[in-house]
Amino acid sequence: MRAIDMADSYRAGRYVNVWTLVGGWPRCHGGPMDVTTVDQPVIARQLAINAAVRALAAAADAYEAAAHLTARPCPPVTLGAGPDGAAVPNPAFQAWTDALALVSGAGRDLLCLVATRGADYPRGDDGQPIAAYVMDLPPPPTLTPGAETADWDGTAWTVRPVTADEAVAWRALMAVRYPRRMSASDLVVRLLTGAEWLAIVADAHPSEGGASLAALLLGAGTQYVDLDAERTAAQLRAWVDRGLITPDRMAWILTGQPPAE
Repeated sequence: MRAIDMADSYRAGRYVNVWTLVGGWPRCHGGPMDVTTVDQPVIARQLAINAAVRALAAAADAYEAAAHLTARPCPPVTLGAGPDGAAVPNPAFQAWTDALALVSGAGRDLLCLVATRGADYPRGDDGQPIAAYVMDLPPPPTLTPGAETADWDGTAWTVRPVTADEAVAWRALMAVRYPRRMSASDLVVRLLTGAEWLAIVADAHPSEGGASLAALLLGAGTQYVDLDAERTAAQLRAWVDRGLITPDRMAWILTGQPPAE
């Protein structure tokens, strides 16, 4: 398996893989993490570890490709003369020199990792074989899920804000944990507090016991509440205006997460 094949999750984002390196190659370690049950900070840290493992595997993949290329004869610098008589640079020569720079600049850890893949350990300056590469990352620091991640530079973790792509990937995982579409009854059970629902029902029809939530939130011809629909946001804003929920609770409900205990 190569770094490019290392997916963070599978089964539509339900499970997060736990990646490591075994014998220098990417392998899933133990069972996956269930997005619907594992704490978000734990998932965020695992994604950082996955990225670190992927980067190490990618570096080894690149080294192997470069070593394979530089094992061939050096291509000519130019491809001859162009229509104007000027020499035409040879892209193959540039690729070869780039590969040579990568191979010659490889550090001891990378050489150890590549050698471990082939069980052909190089010898150090003292003439002794270099030990096999063993994946042993320290735990990442505590991260703010969906907002922060951490990069491993070979010696320490560095916390940074997530990129746009990482934020999109996190939201996709959280959409599995906290569905964006649900039945009206599920919305009551999952997202509203008991006090909020009682207030909403009493406010809707104080003399008749209240309208069903479906009548308040569902659109014509639909069966589900869509948290991304303007109709849902409009109804929540109406509840805010009537003092039935707070603006903070509206924002929290729209995340699809249950009330904080």
